[in-house]
Amino acid sequence: FIGAYEAGSSKIVSKRAMGIGRDIGIAFQIIDDLLDYTQNPQDFGKPVLEDIKQGVYSLPLLYALEEKRNELTPYLENGVDMTQEDILKVVEILHQTNAIEKTKTLANIYTQKALTSIERLPRTQEKTCEQLYEITKNILVRKD
Repeated sequence: FIGAYEAGSSKIVSKRAMGIGRDIGIAFQIIDDLLDYTQNPQDFGKPVLEDIKQGVYSLPLLYALEEKRNELTPYLENGVDMTQEDILKVVEILHQTNAIEKTKTLANIYTQKALTSIERLPRTQEKTCEQLYEITKNILVRKD
């Protein structure tokens, strides 16, 4: 909001920019959480399963808990003291649920919301809007 406003945009455009930034940020984080459960560290270029190792329940795990709470709970009870075997079992169970698809769907909703808002921006900065649109589209195909 402040950046757009200080650049001379109207309050309406600045508020729209704030909403776009929020939606892009949420979509990016959702995809980041998803990649933690779907990538291997060699391809991803960074460690995976870090959230669960730290006792953080990100969106894919929360969705999996909706479907398989009874199966997951025994493995999650030790929190940060989970064994590697427990973590791998949690991931296995998670992949047996609709958690991955639900997570992708929510990321898509936020991405589409941001894209629609970008399309509605005034075209005084055509190149900037086009670049922001392309960057936002790529959130959903991010692999690292």
